[in-house]
Amino acid sequence: MATRLITGNPYALPVVAVFVSYMVLLALVPWSINKTQSLTFGLIVGIGGAFMLVAVAAYYAGGLSAPAVALLPVIVVMASYANEGKGAWASMLGVCTILPLLYLANRWGFIPPTDLSGGNREIVLALVILCGSAYCFWIGRIYDKNNRELRGELEKQANYDHLTGLANRRYFDSILVREWDRGQRLKFALAVTIIDIDDFKKFNDQHGHIQGDRCLKEVATAIQACLHRRSDLVARIGGEEFAVLLPEADLDNALKISENIRLSVASINTRISDPLPREITVSLGTACAVPNDRMSAHILLDSADRALYEAKHAGKNRVMAGRIAGQSERSDTDQVFPEKKKM
Repeated sequence: MATRLITGNPYALPVVAVFVSYMVLLALVPWSINKTQSLTFGLIVGIGGAFMLVAVAAYYAGGLSAPAVALLPVIVVMASYANEGKGAWASMLGVCTILPLLYLANRWGFIPPTDLSGGNREIVLALVILCGSAYCFWIGRIYDKNNRELRGELEKQANYDHLTGLANRRYFDSILVREWDRGQRLKFALAVTIIDIDDFKKFNDQHGHIQGDRCLKEVATAIQACLHRRSDLVARIGGEEFAVLLPEADLDNALKISENIRLSVASINTRISDPLPREITVSLGTACAVPNDRMSAHILLDSADRALYEAKHAGKNRVMAGRIAGQSERSDTDQVFPEKKKM
């Protein structure tokens, strides 16, 4: 049958040469996508390749037939699935363009006749079009994979601090609201700690921004080392300010974690091979609440922020607990660590 397919058409060899050349070009599409980072280029060439196969099949087999018309929408469906809509529009544009052109080419005699029987012609068209559809789907998956990686990178840039690698304020606020809603449904406590590096501006002025960046990174590492649950979140929410979110943690547990953070930061220079120019301390404000529909997550955050303010004014390098009305028996702000000395 293969011999008959070639000898049955005087234009067979040129058509086969064009077909092979174009397949070689299409084989370079994945490389070109990764090299140029142009996803649109890969999409256009991939879908164009599928339609090229249809054109070659129609040219070689002697014209369009029912399978050609019936199977062309397969390309549209596959491209739509793989490319989230954009590929579907491109495929539909191709269908609307190539079908009239092939029809006119056939009518005007540019597609030479062939002695292939009707059944063989149908098989040729069906196989080539299905191969073209599968190839289009493969290119679409490459496109989609690169698109997902790009979106993931953009999401990372949008949600994480590039210096410390921690979550940023935008991401922290979104997770705080999500955990608040979850806590309201499941009736568990939610704790927040806000951390501020003591005298960081003076540190930056005296030792420079390079040492300041080192300090921020080391403090971020020290905070993370004190969190052991996957649900716990630490974020850099300001220049030298960090926040810790502790779902399903009561106030006592949150205060213990806060004190561990304070001690961990204070001992940074004893753990690293290249110590910072001076000892680093932090002040912390911690608040806890069981979410309900009478208050919002911002009240919890404000309470922790007020406790931090009190810690700063009480002498720094300490943990203060904030109180939310109806949520705690403590006074408005209590120093918890280090413990007050008895007179």
